Amino acid sequence: MLGHWGELLPFWLDRANSLSRLAGRAHRISDYMRTNVFLTASGMLNPDLLHHALTVTTTDRLIFSTDYLFQQPTRADIDTFLAHFASDGDRRKISSTNAATLFNIDLTAR
Repeated sequence: MLGHWGELLPFWLDRANSLSRLAGRAHRISDYMRTNVFLTASGMLNPDLLHHALTVTTTDRLIFSTDYLFQQPTRADIDTFLAHFASDGDRRKISSTNAATLFNIDLTAR
């Protein structure tokens, strides 16, 4: 799991891919990003960052987080951010389902 929208890795992914090629790796870093890495928002609810993250991964790999004390979004901020997702299913994924899957949490047990 990488916080803060992947700590700039999504923005440097082309460069990382070229380095993995030079190192003789069969898979590119972006392949691992799509299958093994989760990204968290860390309270940085900028839609431009979200849209960029979705160019390198899917909603199945995003988890909502706030990075409290440093980022303290209001309920309105969170609602505005979640409105950028195309469906209620995608909003559920980022706000609970993906984390539950990653941490093996049964959401029906409550």
